[in-house]
Amino acid sequence: EEYYRYVIEKNYMKDEFKEMGKSMGNEDFLSSLIDLLDKTGVRYLPMSKFGVKEDDLSRIAEISYNIGFDFDPYKLTKEDVFNILKKSYR
Repeated sequence: EEYYRYVIEKNYMKDEFKEMGKSMGNEDFLSSLIDLLDKTGVRYLPMSKFGVKEDDLSRIAEISYNIGFDFDPYKLTKEDVFNILKKSYR
């Protein structure tokens, strides 16, 4: 959720997210996504349940940044990735 919140707040791919929202029955993609996450019971699934510690987030951000965002049409910094993980951590 936090990744999409960040991308939408930065106004990246505005038209694409609007279209995805429409395909989910709502022009607001983030609201549709949150609804889906709530209905499936995974919205508040904690990373800590899988052994991730808050101290691990910096390393996870570094690894994710180095291997995971090459195909996005916008550029995230390592700090962006870390902040998204920090907001998502439970």
